[in-house]
Amino acid sequence: MQASPDEIKVEYFEEVSQLKSSWQALLEKSGQAAVFQTIEWHRAWLKSFSTAGRALFIQVTVGGIPTLLFPGFIRPVRQFGLSQNELSMIGSHNFASDSLSLIGDSHHREARLAIIEAIFSRDDWDFLRINNLSSNSNFIREFCEVGAEKDTECFTGFASESPIIDLTNKTATDRIFSSRNSNRRLTRLISKMEGRYVQYKEPEEIYRRLPGLFAMHTRQWNLRQHQQFRDIEQQNFFKALANEFSQKNIIRFNAIELKGQAIALHFGFEYGGRFTWYKPTYEHSYAKFSPGDVLLLLEIQNCLSRKIEIFDFGAGGEKYKHKFATSTPLLRQLEAFRSKPAKTYSFLRSLKRKVLSLSKLTDKRFYS
Repeated sequence: MQASPDEIKVEYFEEVSQLKSSWQALLEKSGQAAVFQTIEWHRAWLKSFSTAGRALFIQVTVGGIPTLLFPGFIRPVRQFGLSQNELSMIGSHNFASDSLSLIGDSHHREARLAIIEAIFSRDDWDFLRINNLSSNSNFIREFCEVGAEKDTECFTGFASESPIIDLTNKTATDRIFSSRNSNRRLTRLISKMEGRYVQYKEPEEIYRRLPGLFAMHTRQWNLRQHQQFRDIEQQNFFKALANEFSQKNIIRFNAIELKGQAIALHFGFEYGGRFTWYKPTYEHSYAKFSPGDVLLLLEIQNCLSRKIEIFDFGAGGEKYKHKFATSTPLLRQLEAFRSKPAKTYSFLRSLKRKVLSLSKLTDKRFYS
């Protein structure tokens, strides 16, 4: 029996493979989907991090046609001595995704509301936390409105900035390369020292050079107590990305080499006319030559030569991004607490923040 054009149906899945036939159609409904919405990205994430919990996909069909998808993840957490189940979106809790959104026709209001009602209909989560949601998302407002009707405490807040360069803006791109600092750095490292911009394109070479990225990133960030790639799951994630995208020509793994040795590396993506600056690093011993800045400039230059329209710096408001950005979309965090333990956690966290805020104010008054 054929579904009526307006019939809305909600389906639940726990395996990404169950959605293989509908995922591409959903992406096409998304308009300008990011690489973080692809099925390959989700498969890579789940292969690497799913031992901490389980996936929950909520798909809405309208008139029998897949229209909207919520890629969720449920994991047990313990905070303030309270055991709870957290519901998030895949890639949220460990900030692996720089951009989270529903997948499909996000302008379809009835489909959005069906997903929200489906989320609240489940009893397997105590609180919800989603990071790096688009600030323009109607999903956030509508979720909080439904939450208020269901005795659920909802909070929204700033998560991060997400600067971008509109590469079709010739005035902005000309300004980047007319800068004295940009030209000086390029001339010194590329012309005088004979540094080379190298693109690793073959899947086997990308995979083979990943340990070099892990090691260089660890050396760079050891000084700041940030050691992402000491975590074997993080290493496995990047290897899984390399495998998943091996036949898609989406990964952009490029370097600055000096005398055959990489002194700066960047692992990113090109998808749907958008270049994503995802994981850059450089050798700290060469910091005075600004290899990271030079690699960034050459990546932008390469995008311009190939008519890429958007250079996406991803989540994070670092100063160097703002030097080049033509606009800075904001990302938001959505939280909801509905069980008694979750509401207790919300209260204790709020109390902790007030105490810390008062402590800082007291210190300021004491020492001023």
